[in-house]
Amino acid sequence: MTKVRGENHGRSCTAAGFTLVELIIVMFVITLLAGTVAPLATATQRAERYQRARQELEALDLALQAYYYEHGTFPTTIDASDFYGVHLGGGIADDTIRDEWGSAWYRYSRTTNPDRCQVWSIGEDLVNAGAASEALSLTVEGRVPGDRRTRERLAIIAGALAAHIANGGSLTGTWSTDRAAMGLGSVYESDAYGTSFQIDAGTRVVTSAGADRVFSTADDLGS
Repeated sequence: MTKVRGENHGRSCTAAGFTLVELIIVMFVITLLAGTVAPLATATQRAERYQRARQELEALDLALQAYYYEHGTFPTTIDASDFYGVHLGGGIADDTIRDEWGSAWYRYSRTTNPDRCQVWSIGEDLVNAGAASEALSLTVEGRVPGDRRTRERLAIIAGALAAHIANGGSLTGTWSTDRAAMGLGSVYESDAYGTSFQIDAGTRVVTSAGADRVFSTADDLGS
């Protein structure tokens, strides 16, 4: 009887050899793909973090303008109780004011006259280089919402003044007196920057000192 055990053994070795080669190829491909996908995933995560930071700064921009429009000044801190949670939603774990890099809040500073505030992220290098040097930063000028609210008041004042004159009313040139005579409440005593309006009885023009709070300068606003 002829035995074929040796032949069978040869085929088994060949099959096993091919399986081992295939395994090596698969491992090589997986390693190659991992080396390609990992950097792509890191780049995607980095881009997403930058995008979130930009969106959060945009939300802060709008909220700070809304706060200034209402108060005529910027909040003392970014987490002030009359700002955070009122003009800006809190989010989860304070994520709307928390810097995307590090564990602290976005950096915040403000100046007066001219009224201005700045918010910035320290960025991925985790070094606070200041608003002027950081790539992710915003500057909010108080004069934008301030002028808007002042013009709104001046429009109402102009209507009241026209009605006052049409009804035979006179002007003294003292704003607090003339304002009361026109039937305007104390909210119309001052512009959005907290400076009392001035009125010229001869020209019947009411003037705001504007953002610099100084009359007879380029930023004055008139009715």
